[in-house]
Amino acid sequence: MFQYVVEKAQEMGWEFAGEIAGHIVGKYPHEQPADPRSLELDIHPDNHNDMFLPDANGNKRHWILELQFIDRKNEIGGYFEQLL
Repeated sequence: MFQYVVEKAQEMGWEFAGEIAGHIVGKYPHEQPADPRSLELDIHPDNHNDMFLPDANGNKRHWILELQFIDRKNEIGGYFEQLL
């Protein structure tokens, strides 16, 4: 998913500027990984887990798509979030 977002930004003349392309969301407080430095609950190239894996309680996870596109030459950018 992360690579797809990066490629789409480039196809449209933008640069992807986010460290992640999304994250899980759920009942507050949101699920947290055992290791706080882990990216297992983020859409990131170092997360190789299946997005459809259930949470620790067997519940379906819900993901937020997070896009940060920039145009360095024109010094503009945009941000968008949406539930997947």
